[in-house]
Amino acid sequence: MLGCQSNWNSRVGNYTYGDALKEHGPPQQSDIFKNGNRVYKWTLSTGISWVDKLSLVFDRKGLLIFGQEKRHLKSLNPQTIQESIKNL
Repeated sequence: MLGCQSNWNSRVGNYTYGDALKEHGPPQQSDIFKNGNRVYKWTLSTGISWVDKLSLVFDRKGLLIFGQEKRHLKSLNPQTIQESIKNL
């Protein structure tokens, strides 16, 4: 996320999946790798033209090995813009 990215490197090896559940609730997506590591994804916030996502990868013991927050830009069309303006 622009300007407010958490420092996930400082949490590697100390932050657990249980911590993530307490802080962010259940993830919207999850997947397991062949080596047993798991990736979980959360939507942190959304705007008219963007979505902030959090991806955390945990080892088999449930300890964080990688974390990333990223802003994704949405594709906008005139109808989406009009609907967004109506909902303001």
